[in-house]
Formats: sequence, structure tokens, C-alpha cells
Amino acid sequence: MNKKPHFNGPYYDPALDHDRLTKQIGRVYALMADGFWRTLNEMSDKTGDPQASISAQLRHLRKPRFGGYEVEVRRRGDRTDGLFEYRLITKKEQKKSEEPPFSDPPQPPPVKGKGQISLFPEAPELHRTPY
Repeated sequence: MNKKPHFNGPYYDPALDHDRLTKQIGRVYALMADGFWRTLNEMSDKTGDPQASISAQLRHLRKPRFGGYEVEVRRRGDRTDGLFEYRLITKKEQKKSEEPPFSDPPQPPPVKGKGQISLFPEAPELHRTPY
């Protein structure tokens, strides 16, 4: 199933934001699809995106319209430091007892070349030059 991301919000302007957000969520997905634990800072270092934007895209990936992925979170290091790390659980890894987010759940899109995936075909390479 090839899904096109559907963003919304009070300040969302499709003409200004759709391409940028689609590429951004694609970079976050492509990085996190390996199932490794990462902090927002580590994700930001790899993708070049701001930590707040990555956090928003992780929330989006939990929504059914963005794939309904499970995103786990846990504390890292000294529990009083407030440092958290995240891990994306792809459909193959989700427990079989869980209800799928769709009646016909999409399979995780295969990675295609330099960080591009079929769910977010406009996603550029993971590493990009920061502004």
C-alpha cells in the first residue's frame, strides 16, 4: 500500500509545508526503521532536522493515517536527567496479538536506495546539509 502523508493543523499550508514535512517524516522513518534506540539529539545529528520537528514526526508515525507504528520511549542514563530515547517498531516486529491500525494493514515500505522509501517517495538522502 502506498500512502501519501496527510498533514493538518491551524498553521499548516499545503503549498508551503507539504513537501517539506513529507521529506522530513521520510528521513525520520528511514533512520528509525532499523529499530535502534536513539535520542532526539542523535536523530537530529543524523537527519539535520530540529529535535522538535523529529518529536512531532514520531507522534505522526503513531497515527493510523501515517502507518500506525508503535514508537517506544524510555529513559536513558540517570533517570533524573530527563533524557529519553525512542525506537520505532515496524509492522514485522509488532506483537501478533495487537490489533492492526487498519483492517488491511500496510506492510513497512521497503527502503529504496539512498534513504528513499515507498511510503514517502520524496524523501531525500538521510544526511543533508543543515541551513
